[in-house]
This record gives sequence, structure tokens and C-alpha cells, in this order.
Amino acid sequence: MTLLDSADVFFGITRDGHVFATLGADWKFGGMLLERAGFSAHQQHGRPVYLLPEQTVGEQAQNRVIDAFHMLSFHTHSLAVLTNPVSTTHPDLCIEVEGDNITAIAGTDEVKQSLSVFGFSPKSLDGQTVYVLPPDLPMASKASAIVMAETSTYASGQSVHVDLGIPTRADIGKPPPPPSPAMPPASATQQPRNRRAR
Repeated sequence: MTLLDSADVFFGITRDGHVFATLGADWKFGGMLLERAGFSAHQQHGRPVYLLPEQTVGEQAQNRVIDAFHMLSFHTHSLAVLTNPVSTTHPDLCIEVEGDNITAIAGTDEVKQSLSVFGFSPKSLDGQTVYVLPPDLPMASKASAIVMAETSTYASGQSVHVDLGIPTRADIGKPPPPPSPAMPPASATQQPRNRRAR
């Protein structure tokens, strides 16, 4: 299971601000409701992906998502919504999704406390404290933790950015790139490289 399959309906956003939706099950009625809200169905790699028109971005896209959410919520409570088209240079909470790995960076103490409440644990990475979800947590539970952390941060008046790892709408449905091959160990004469923290 992937994050996009963790709910009956998953709303996400690409890095360039385009909203999409996926259905976690073969639910034709859900697709009909999405189309009624202005989404159109596309087939990518054997699965339906629903997209808003390319020019529908920002507040207009958010309104379409709200309309679709209200219609769908009468038929299922399994909805995940991660669509914030407002880009922030230095968000108070930044969540990055890479396959099964969910990493969060908190900019305030309030966000750090919130992440701990929703199951994230602090971990040192490249000299920086990041927050991660347990790797063996079911994907549906990971999606729920992300949604709750995002909602809590918004409710406290702080900014959030969730990176689902999809650069553009053209990349929706593409398989993730293969992992980089392991680098050979550095020889004793080589100087270690400084890795830039994300």
C-alpha cells in the first residue's frame, strides 16, 4: 500500500501547485462525485487519477476540493486531504514523503510538541533534529498522522508544507525512481564530505 492508497479518497498536491485525487478502491460512485466537483479522470499506469483543469490553482482549487470533500463525506469517512497550494519559503512544519518514509522538520516548539502527540519521534539526521513515524506503522495510520499534524499546525495559525514527492502534474502516477546505488566506503585518504541538511 502507498500513501495514495491509504484512504478511500486521497487529495494531494504536486510541488508546482496542482491538485489531484485518487481512489483507494474500485469505487465508481466516488469517481462520479469527483467529476461533479470539476475533476476529470485520467488513466496512469492502470489506475485512475483525477485532476482539476490545469489552470485551476490556488484558492479556486481549494474551493473545488472543499466541494468534493463535502459531497464525498456523505458516503465515506475515509478521506485524506493534503492540499495547500500556498507556497511558504520557511514553513513552521515541513513534512516530506519518500515512499514509506515520513520525515518532518519543526520550526517551533509548539509544532515539536504537536508532532510528538501524533506519533512522530525525534531523530538526529546530519546534525539536525527531524521527526519520523515508526517504519512499521500501517500506511493508513501514517496518512492519518500527517493529516492531524497538518490540521493542528494550521489551527494554531502556523504554516505547513507537505511534499508528496510529485514534482508536476505530468509526474502523477509515475513509479518512484529506483534507489541510488550504495556508494563504496571512502578510503582513509579521502576527506569526508559535508552533507547538506534538508
